[in-house]
Amino acid sequence: MRGELGIFLYTMKEAVRKGTLLAYFIIGTLIIAVFAIGMKVSPEDSNTILFFGSAIPKRGINDTNVLEFLLLQLYSSAAGSIMLLGLFGTAGLIPSFLEKGTAELFLSKPLSRSSLFISRFIGALAGITLNILYFTVGVWLVFGIKLGVWHWGFLASSIFTSYIFACFFSVAVLAGIATQSTGVAIIMGFGYSILSGMLETREQFLFRVWDNTIYHRSLDVLYYLTPQLDAMKNSAGTLIGKISAPAARQMANIPEEFTILPFIYSTLSAGALYILAILHFKRKDY
Repeated sequence: MRGELGIFLYTMKEAVRKGTLLAYFIIGTLIIAVFAIGMKVSPEDSNTILFFGSAIPKRGINDTNVLEFLLLQLYSSAAGSIMLLGLFGTAGLIPSFLEKGTAELFLSKPLSRSSLFISRFIGALAGITLNILYFTVGVWLVFGIKLGVWHWGFLASSIFTSYIFACFFSVAVLAGIATQSTGVAIIMGFGYSILSGMLETREQFLFRVWDNTIYHRSLDVLYYLTPQLDAMKNSAGTLIGKISAPAARQMANIPEEFTILPFIYSTLSAGALYILAILHFKRKDY
């Protein structure tokens, strides 16, 4: 256990030294500070919010809940940016682990390769999770203390966002293990994030490229065999608020209520990718 803990802590320190996660922390702190300083309930009208003196009604067009809409935008931005910055900050942790000299050092420890891999993987995810929790809890406290809005769905979104990144990370991990290249891991991660979004709206767009049953079913199979990033983000977003326009929800395949199915499918597919990565790591001669 002490060996695994040492690898875990070493990985977290390495992730922090890269600076990307620190940048996310700083950006998150600035956003929290802006809302903490500039936002309050109007002393004259409890149904109006003041943001640096500008009045914003709590209810907008079509009786839209403005606060839920704002929290939903913060969630979407946080989820999107953590995929971007998180990948830059962690994609290199697996390939650097396999560099000549480093690999021999870690493999000389009395730990199985599976334990080494899992400790390294958990250490990489820990930095991401702490950043997500820090930002989400910070915003949640600001909205609660300043506006009296304790939105538990927004708080719960941090757990789902961390899990979504863990599934997304499986693609970069397998690419990094197979190629021992940080660049390839990042490219594969970004490439897959784009592909996942395209597969999520395949019926509206990709299916129209070619009216062929085999082509359509192949896209369906690919969708269910890979982590469903957009489906998970959209489902988690329903815990915060709903997009009022049905046409917009349908276009982006956003469900009306939270559904666990994309998380189940993604757990199976991401788990398979991680198992492949571990098997490759165990068989590789470094």
